[in-house]
Amino acid sequence: MFEIRIDNDKLILVGDDDTPPTKLYRNPKQFKLLGIHVGLIDGKRYTWVYIYCSPRIQIQKNILNDANSPNVFYATYPMFIFEHLRKVCIKLKWSYKNVENTLFNGYSNMPNEFKHKLQTTEEKANNNIINNLIKFDYIDPPNHEVPHVGNRLVLCADALQTLQKRDLEPCNIITGMPDNTEMKLDYKQYEEYRHKILPLIFELGKDNVLIFTQTDKKATYNGEWFNKTNILYQYAQKYNVNLVFHEVALYANEPSFPEYQHFICFSNRLGPRQSNTILAGNKVYKNGTPFGILAKCMGLFSKFKHQLGSNIILDPFCGRGTVLAMFNTLGFETIGIDIDPEQCNYSRNMIIDMNFIKQELEILSKKEQEFLKFMNTNS
Repeated sequence: MFEIRIDNDKLILVGDDDTPPTKLYRNPKQFKLLGIHVGLIDGKRYTWVYIYCSPRIQIQKNILNDANSPNVFYATYPMFIFEHLRKVCIKLKWSYKNVENTLFNGYSNMPNEFKHKLQTTEEKANNNIINNLIKFDYIDPPNHEVPHVGNRLVLCADALQTLQKRDLEPCNIITGMPDNTEMKLDYKQYEEYRHKILPLIFELGKDNVLIFTQTDKKATYNGEWFNKTNILYQYAQKYNVNLVFHEVALYANEPSFPEYQHFICFSNRLGPRQSNTILAGNKVYKNGTPFGILAKCMGLFSKFKHQLGSNIILDPFCGRGTVLAMFNTLGFETIGIDIDPEQCNYSRNMIIDMNFIKQELEILSKKEQEFLKFMNTNS
């Protein structure tokens, strides 16, 4: 990890895929987060870029958060990272003199012809990645009836209140916390809610496997970027649960979300694994878990089933039940919680058979091969 101080009020931190967010995190009272960008190195490895400024700098609209500001960029060559940072500084109207003095001496001394080629190649690659390789579709699973292989229980209730009763036995957790807008909470209320429910989730899953899928928010009420992962690392550290991997799933975003999703696994039963980028794949519905993430989860749980301390998968924010249905096909017992009766009805009746899963995995595998071929061709 290294940091670039533009001046006392502006800071950029760069870390690789082994750098935990806690090291890239800065106290909001000292610096506010303007953006998190992901640089793709070789189709698998990645680098983080965190962009901060002092709270003294008033920002009514964060220009890094608009729809024309990609958060995923091509970083096969180290110079592409520096070029990306230079563009960020220009967009923010920051003087990047200190950046050049620190990192861009090589770039500054390049012939203009090479600079132009470098920039053109990077922009072409970025457009290719974002426009062609990471889009997903919403899909409908087949309607025909297939019996559940594993039992499924869906509780129509508030997740926090349910977990506070402490009626559930320790189990594996696979979930993604809904966004604050889905919960109709402002950011302060949302933070308070997360600090109430995450200890209960870690308490249930600390002796098994915990998997979180989280999407950052590009803009908050004060123009800051809302990072949802740092708090997960804090509670993992508090409950002494080790990080297994922190992968980045790439997908075409909505205007208020980045082009990536965090895919994080904590467990003391599994050893650490290389953190990579993956393609998110298709979704059964808008807020569902993408197939790329589900496929990795299913592969992980199938391979290390004998090391698990529980045969139960809990999703405390189950929505329409994609996670429950997928893991039922593997023979796992599943429990879902959701406060919305309509979602619970979907969740109880969601049927996904193995043929449908294989079909989606074939589509995903083809997209990943195209993605890796593209990255290797341009490296």
